[in-house]
Amino acid sequence: MAIGNLSFPLPPELEQNAIISDLSRRCDSLDTAVGNQIAQIEKLKEYKTTLINSAVTGKIKVTPEMAGLDSNSQDAVEA
Repeated sequence: MAIGNLSFPLPPELEQNAIISDLSRRCDSLDTAVGNQIAQIEKLKEYKTTLINSAVTGKIKVTPEMAGLDSNSQDAVEA
């Protein structure tokens, strides 16, 4: 095959088809992995919202350890 002055070899058509098939399979695998990650992120966002709502409405008690504060700190959360 040639483009302008440059010529370069191509693999046989059978090998080209094998390469295409392999790349398609790998892309499908990556698409599935990305889809799974997006679904996990959405579930974590929902969980975060639910957790914050539960803490704000008093359905769960937030301790200083859970809030990442030192129990002796002035910023300790009163529950």
